[in-house]
Amino acid sequence: LIVQNPNVTLLAKELKRAMEAGIYVVQVNMASNTLTDAYVGVDAKDLGRKLARNIIGDCGGGKGSGEVSILEGEATAAYSLDMKNGALEVFKTDPSIKVVSSQPTSWDANKAGEITSTVLQQHPNLCAVLSVWGPQAAGAAQAIKAAGKTGQAKIYVASDGQPADCDQLEQGAFYRNLSYRADTQGEAIVNAVIALLQSGEKPGSKRIAYYTTPAWVNGKDDRMYCFTVPKDGK
Repeated sequence: LIVQNPNVTLLAKELKRAMEAGIYVVQVNMASNTLTDAYVGVDAKDLGRKLARNIIGDCGGGKGSGEVSILEGEATAAYSLDMKNGALEVFKTDPSIKVVSSQPTSWDANKAGEITSTVLQQHPNLCAVLSVWGPQAAGAAQAIKAAGKTGQAKIYVASDGQPADCDQLEQGAFYRNLSYRADTQGEAIVNAVIALLQSGEKPGSKRIAYYTTPAWVNGKDDRMYCFTVPKDGK
């Protein structure tokens, strides 16, 4: 059973029941409160820490206003929750950083745009927007451009490697892009399934993690960190 959990609780009991019934369970990126046989995905908390350190370097210590807005995904999704908590852990080490907003977007670019527009009205000196996912941040970029704040309110994105996220970085809409390749996670899922099926061990008796390594996308020379979609792909 290969699962991407909408949030940390929704499938928790079902995943436990599956393992008790003799079914191996692999979770992908969006973890549950129930630990299963394998996890394939990023260390979301560490992604949050890395993005936060960059924001402190650019906006803290008098280099900027220190005002930061966090664009969450789904508030109770592990990926979003862990990344936010990792970022907050780092932000707390610098008193010059002020998180003025942290709101869920439901992964929607329009919602992210609305939130960012409101935050900019309330905090015109906003220095950074930390988005847990690239596509939703496109709406924030539009709001920043409409407010004439491009270059001042910088967008820091955790990306799953979608080509559009690399495009936004190259065009200057995103300031920093910490990217992992979702397509390579597909290969890791296959490896996890094969390993579990060949192990002969009882489902639920072991916990394995296959972590995806992220990399910074700084420009066109880093396009390898965004996957490509075949022209005949569907």
